[in-house]
Amino acid sequence: MLSQAQSRQRLCFTENAALLSRLSEAPAASHANPWPTTLSDQDHDRVLSREREADLTATLAYLSGISDNPSHVVATCVEELSGGRGIRVVVAVNKECPSSGNDILARIKSGLERIFSCLASINNVDSGSEDLVLDAVADMCRHRIFSRLRSRRPDANHMKTGRAYFGSLIQNVINGVNAHSRSYRSQGEIESFLNDAGELLRWMASLEACQDEEVVYQIKRVLRAAHRLNRTTNIAGLFSQFTASQLDPSMASGFISRIAKLARYQECSQYLCRTAQELNLLQNVQVTIVSLDSNLFSRNISSADVSLDSCLSRCQNGAPTVFRAEMIKGRLGTDDSAFVSKVRTLLCESRVHAEIQIVCQYEVHPVARKPRVICSSKDACYLCNLFIKLHGTFHIPKSHGNFYSGWRLLPLPALDHIQGQLNKHLEAQIRDLLPAAMRDPRQRLPHPKNPNESTVFKFSAPLSSLPSSPTRQTPPQTSQTSPPPLPPQALPTPSSPPTTPNPPRPRPTPLPPPRHHHLPFQAPPPHHSRADHDPPRAGAVAGRRAGRARARAVGDTPPRRGVLRRAPKGVCHAG
Repeated sequence: MLSQAQSRQRLCFTENAALLSRLSEAPAASHANPWPTTLSDQDHDRVLSREREADLTATLAYLSGISDNPSHVVATCVEELSGGRGIRVVVAVNKECPSSGNDILARIKSGLERIFSCLASINNVDSGSEDLVLDAVADMCRHRIFSRLRSRRPDANHMKTGRAYFGSLIQNVINGVNAHSRSYRSQGEIESFLNDAGELLRWMASLEACQDEEVVYQIKRVLRAAHRLNRTTNIAGLFSQFTASQLDPSMASGFISRIAKLARYQECSQYLCRTAQELNLLQNVQVTIVSLDSNLFSRNISSADVSLDSCLSRCQNGAPTVFRAEMIKGRLGTDDSAFVSKVRTLLCESRVHAEIQIVCQYEVHPVARKPRVICSSKDACYLCNLFIKLHGTFHIPKSHGNFYSGWRLLPLPALDHIQGQLNKHLEAQIRDLLPAAMRDPRQRLPHPKNPNESTVFKFSAPLSSLPSSPTRQTPPQTSQTSPPPLPPQALPTPSSPPTTPNPPRPRPTPLPPPRHHHLPFQAPPPHHSRADHDPPRAGAVAGRRAGRARARAVGDTPPRRGVLRRAPKGVCHAG
């Protein structure tokens, strides 16, 4: 049960949030946060450095973002167990009520436990161990990967419906680059990009058409192709050589972002394998879901005293000009009844963000070595970032700066002083923004959100050189395996994925001159067998040789036809 003072503080906060949301949806720009000075003396007697803890936490947060539902933003932290016995991974998801997101949390817990089970068996980091981990990652994150690809598979139950299949974007980029490639200085870089992009496109099409039992295997092929493309080509540098009329900037930007996010799954697998080899901590990992008293989520705040005039009066304190309520209401396009309705909706539907739940977990259950870093599957919102900064005990690497009026703080007595500080901060923001909005009637209100709330984090140190694909893989054991199909006109017919236990990387052939008319991208017919796929034409020999030479240059040499590489004794490779 909230005290009268707590109820009043939370009502004032909700009024302030409702008013500020009419002025700006992004009070701050996207930014990275420096390490707080309060954490500088907390490194004593820890195995994990601050940087390694941040990398590990961000990696697990990225993998835990298995849903594209905006209500299912996940946050994680890593707690070192006493005596260097291992780590505890703590996971939370945005909640409206105590039971919100419990199904997602159960899936995340199961997926992380499988990943750490694979890591616990690692003695030497090789392509086989990385393949086992990537197998677990692909299985855990399959639906999020479907969403990133905008897959049209019947089992791709993502929320972002109506958006174009990513293969169409890749085909448009291939066509644009190919059409203007002769004016580019480095033809070798162009050819490398087009071959790798074409390979990714073919494996994506194969994923679209494959049977359910092949999905994880085909996802891994897509992730490896995206990682190879992202690693071997400076895509941003290449695209910068083309004019806006040659390559649409928004299309190029979307391509770069999507490729980086797909490649990040293999990078996460490699990072976890390397860390497991270097640190014994990952031999003993507990995955824990945040569990807070359901009474903390109760909503017993009266909305009888909601008033826009009283909210403006609070924000007036210290302002250089007098706020005229009627003029402000007209400028903001609101009135008393609309404001009251908005506040009441927020009081009933506000959510406790995952980062806040983790802070509350350690307020209720303190430990000797509290985690220093909290990361979420998106960059932190404006209020989470502000709260963590005021709290002073944790570090959040980055914020997208967007403001969510449906944000709430759990009523823990230890956090009441921060609730008061949040109120004062929002009132100061309103006091700063309102006069400018009144002076310039042409100014758009509210200020729009930052469009990109999810960015790929940077590891504190470069990933060590690990094989980008396993030395041996076992293809799906099914007679209905779909071969990679041919993209229209942009690339010649590729060879089928081999049916041997050791599928080499597909060898794309050299591109034709850009005199061909490029047809729109079309998905392949579903579910045809590899036996029905035409063998490569004789003219593809040169392309296979070029593909092998380029693969050797990036450390991913495919085996020659008919030659099987034996796996090291004792290493089990999963398909």
